[in-house]
Amino acid sequence: MFSYILYLPKFALDRLPRSRSSNLYAAYTRFEKQHGARLILESTVLGKRRIQYEDEVAHDGRNYDAWFDYARLEEGALRTLREEGSTEDEENAAIERVRDIYERAVAHVPPGQEKRHWRRYIFLWLDYALFEEIETKASVYSLRC
Repeated sequence: MFSYILYLPKFALDRLPRSRSSNLYAAYTRFEKQHGARLILESTVLGKRRIQYEDEVAHDGRNYDAWFDYARLEEGALRTLREEGSTEDEENAAIERVRDIYERAVAHVPPGQEKRHWRRYIFLWLDYALFEEIETKASVYSLRC
Protein backbone atom coordinates (compact mmCIF):
# COMPACT_ATOMS: atom_id res chain seq x y z
CA MET A 1 0.00 0.00 0.00
CA PHE A 2 2.84 2.39 0.89
CA SER A 3 4.49 1.98 -2.51
CA TYR A 4 1.19 2.88 -4.18
CA ILE A 5 1.06 6.12 -2.18
CA LEU A 6 4.60 6.97 -3.34
CA TYR A 7 3.62 6.24 -6.95
CA LEU A 8 0.76 8.76 -7.06
CA PRO A 9 2.83 11.98 -6.87
CA LYS A 10 5.25 10.65 -9.50
CA PHE A 11 2.33 9.77 -11.74
CA ALA A 12 0.88 13.27 -11.35
CA LEU A 13 4.24 14.99 -11.90
CA ASP A 14 4.76 13.07 -15.14
CA ARG A 15 1.36 14.09 -16.51
CA LEU A 16 0.69 17.60 -15.23
CA PRO A 17 2.04 20.60 -17.12
CA ARG A 18 4.97 22.34 -15.43
CA SER A 19 2.93 25.44 -14.72
CA ARG A 20 0.52 23.43 -12.58
CA SER A 21 2.97 21.05 -10.92
CA SER A 22 5.43 23.39 -9.17
CA ASN A 23 3.65 23.21 -5.79
CA LEU A 24 3.32 19.44 -6.04
CA TYR A 25 7.01 19.12 -6.94
CA ALA A 26 8.00 21.23 -3.93
CA ALA A 27 5.82 19.16 -1.59
CA TYR A 28 7.11 15.89 -3.06
CA THR A 29 10.72 17.03 -2.62
CA ARG A 30 10.07 17.95 1.04
CA PHE A 31 8.47 14.55 1.61
CA GLU A 32 11.42 12.74 0.03
CA LYS A 33 13.87 14.74 2.15
CA GLN A 34 12.08 13.64 5.30
CA HIS A 35 11.12 10.05 4.48
CA GLY A 36 12.76 8.90 1.26
CA ALA A 37 15.88 7.03 0.40
CA ARG A 38 18.96 8.96 -0.72
CA LEU A 39 18.76 7.72 -4.33
CA ILE A 40 15.11 8.69 -4.67
CA LEU A 41 15.81 12.12 -3.20
CA GLU A 42 18.73 12.68 -5.56
CA SER A 43 16.57 11.61 -8.48
CA THR A 44 13.84 14.03 -7.43
CA VAL A 45 16.26 16.94 -7.08
CA LEU A 46 17.86 16.06 -10.42
CA GLY A 47 14.45 16.10 -12.09
CA LYS A 48 13.62 19.45 -10.53
CA ARG A 49 16.89 20.98 -11.73
CA ARG A 50 16.35 19.55 -15.23
CA ILE A 51 13.02 21.34 -15.40
CA GLN A 52 14.64 24.56 -14.19
CA TYR A 53 17.40 24.41 -16.84
CA GLU A 54 14.95 23.46 -19.59
CA ASP A 55 12.91 26.53 -18.74
CA GLU A 56 16.00 28.75 -18.75
CA VAL A 57 17.30 27.55 -22.12
CA ALA A 58 13.82 27.62 -23.64
CA HIS A 59 13.53 31.26 -22.60
CA ASP A 60 16.96 32.22 -23.99
CA GLY A 61 18.73 29.67 -26.15
CA ARG A 62 21.87 31.79 -26.27
CA ASN A 63 22.29 31.77 -22.49
CA TYR A 64 25.48 29.73 -22.69
CA ASP A 65 26.00 29.80 -18.92
CA ALA A 66 22.72 27.95 -18.47
CA TRP A 67 23.80 25.42 -21.12
CA PHE A 68 27.12 24.92 -19.29
CA ASP A 69 25.34 24.34 -15.99
CA TYR A 70 22.82 21.99 -17.58
CA ALA A 71 25.55 19.93 -19.28
CA ARG A 72 27.53 19.72 -16.03
CA LEU A 73 24.42 18.56 -14.20
CA GLU A 74 23.92 15.73 -16.68
CA GLU A 75 27.64 14.85 -16.72
CA GLY A 76 27.49 14.62 -12.92
CA ALA A 77 24.46 12.35 -13.17
CA LEU A 78 26.41 10.14 -15.60
CA ARG A 79 29.37 9.94 -13.21
CA THR A 80 27.04 9.06 -10.34
CA LEU A 81 25.48 6.28 -12.40
CA ARG A 82 28.90 4.86 -13.18
CA GLU A 83 29.97 5.01 -9.52
CA GLU A 84 26.84 3.18 -8.41
CA GLY A 85 27.26 0.40 -10.94
CA SER A 86 24.54 1.13 -13.45
CA THR A 87 23.55 -1.06 -16.34
CA GLU A 88 24.93 -0.43 -19.81
CA ASP A 89 21.50 0.75 -21.02
CA GLU A 90 21.24 3.31 -18.20
CA GLU A 91 24.73 4.56 -18.92
CA ASN A 92 24.05 4.84 -22.66
CA ALA A 93 20.83 6.76 -21.99
CA ALA A 94 22.73 9.19 -19.75
CA ILE A 95 25.42 9.66 -22.41
CA GLU A 96 22.74 10.41 -24.98
CA ARG A 97 21.16 12.99 -22.64
CA VAL A 98 24.51 14.78 -22.33
CA ARG A 99 25.06 14.66 -26.09
CA ASP A 100 21.57 15.98 -26.72
CA ILE A 101 22.20 18.94 -24.44
CA TYR A 102 25.49 19.78 -26.13
CA GLU A 103 23.97 19.41 -29.60
CA ARG A 104 21.06 21.67 -28.70
CA ALA A 105 23.45 24.20 -27.14
CA VAL A 106 25.82 24.45 -30.10
CA ALA A 107 22.85 24.82 -32.45
CA HIS A 108 22.42 28.34 -31.02
CA VAL A 109 25.13 30.16 -32.93
CA PRO A 110 25.93 33.64 -31.58
CA PRO A 111 24.62 36.59 -33.58
CA GLY A 112 27.05 39.00 -35.14
CA GLN A 113 30.71 39.33 -34.31
CA GLU A 114 30.64 40.10 -30.58
CA LYS A 115 33.70 38.43 -29.15
CA ARG A 116 32.22 37.70 -25.72
CA HIS A 117 29.38 35.61 -27.22
CA TRP A 118 31.72 33.71 -29.51
CA ARG A 119 34.14 32.99 -26.66
CA ARG A 120 31.42 31.26 -24.61
CA TYR A 121 30.20 29.40 -27.70
CA ILE A 122 33.71 28.11 -28.49
CA PHE A 123 34.18 26.97 -24.88
CA LEU A 124 30.90 25.09 -25.20
CA TRP A 125 32.30 23.26 -28.24
CA LEU A 126 35.52 22.53 -26.34
CA ASP A 127 33.61 21.10 -23.39
CA TYR A 128 31.61 18.93 -25.80
CA ALA A 129 34.81 17.64 -27.40
CA LEU A 130 36.36 16.92 -24.00
CA PHE A 131 33.25 15.04 -22.93
CA GLU A 132 33.42 12.88 -26.04
CA GLU A 133 37.16 12.25 -25.71
CA ILE A 134 37.29 11.58 -21.96
CA GLU A 135 33.90 10.23 -20.93
CA THR A 136 32.86 8.25 -23.99
CA LYS A 137 36.36 7.55 -25.36
CA ALA A 138 35.15 8.66 -28.80
CA SER A 139 37.49 10.42 -31.15
CA VAL A 140 36.61 14.04 -31.83
CA TYR A 141 37.41 13.44 -35.48
CA SER A 142 34.62 10.88 -35.71
CA LEU A 143 32.03 13.35 -34.41
CA ARG A 144 31.67 15.33 -37.60
CA CYS A 145 33.00 12.92 -40.24
